[in-house]
Amino acid sequence: MLSILIPVFNHNIVDLVNDLMEQGKGLNISFEIIALDDASDARFVDQNRVVGQWENVKFITRNSNIGRAAARNQLARLARYPYLLFIDSDASVIHDQYLNHYLNYLNKGVVVCGGTMYQLAPPEKKELLFRWKYGKTRESLSAKRRNKKPNAGFSGFNFMIDKDLFLSIQFDEKLKQYGHEDTLFGHELAKRGVKVLHIENPLLHLGLEPDHLFFEKTTAGLNNLYHLTMLNKENREFISQVRLLRGFYRLKRTGLLPLPVSVTRKLLRWARRRLISSRPNLLLFDLYKLLYYSSLYCS
Repeated sequence: MLSILIPVFNHNIVDLVNDLMEQGKGLNISFEIIALDDASDARFVDQNRVVGQWENVKFITRNSNIGRAAARNQLARLARYPYLLFIDSDASVIHDQYLNHYLNYLNKGVVVCGGTMYQLAPPEKKELLFRWKYGKTRESLSAKRRNKKPNAGFSGFNFMIDKDLFLSIQFDEKLKQYGHEDTLFGHELAKRGVKVLHIENPLLHLGLEPDHLFFEKTTAGLNNLYHLTMLNKENREFISQVRLLRGFYRLKRTGLLPLPVSVTRKLLRWARRRLISSRPNLLLFDLYKLLYYSSLYCS
């Protein structure tokens, strides 16, 4: 009935898989857990290998990295059951009815996002504060709020989908770097008239990156977004799903963007210095992303 699929890269998944396995055994359903390690460092592979010895669990390793999109697609093709539950490897189960809650939404054509939570207390390490604040403010949203723009709010962190529907779309494997593969998937669902349902069934996000890595992933995501926008020929429907794109094209129509390249570079350096601090400003981060996207548009 349910295939639980975990793409893994440089995270310890032993506790996650154990919690899911214990919940699955307590339900009157057929289920499996498949974890696909996408060429993680050897120490993580060694730590996680034990889960492959457990009942209903497969642990598959790759020697070369194929990226998150291709890993998710491969997991779906390996799945035995008609419903797929995708969970990122840096997640933690926070309530004992997590799997049971998803079972209420088993229907053909269904796409259900459970949501994301972050620790209430800020991290002790200063270099993790920025990522925590961003996640807690921008990603840890109620189902009511996410359902206002359901397809734009699609997230691959924690979602269930009908297998046939997933295989008819799949994640775009041309996007090798991090970022906005979820945006494109939500857009493809919308094009097919499939509405994403958001529910209150969150997982705790444990994967906080330090400032420098968060900026690198943000940059990669913006590069992907620019690529997608050009491929979609600046499609209005696609642009409407992304807050940053809506802002950019609004300012572009007024003539305020894009700025000269030399001015943009100076502003980007200034914004980055201000953002890496004990009191990161998310509005300034929005400006940073807007300016960076503008620089891609001008290049």
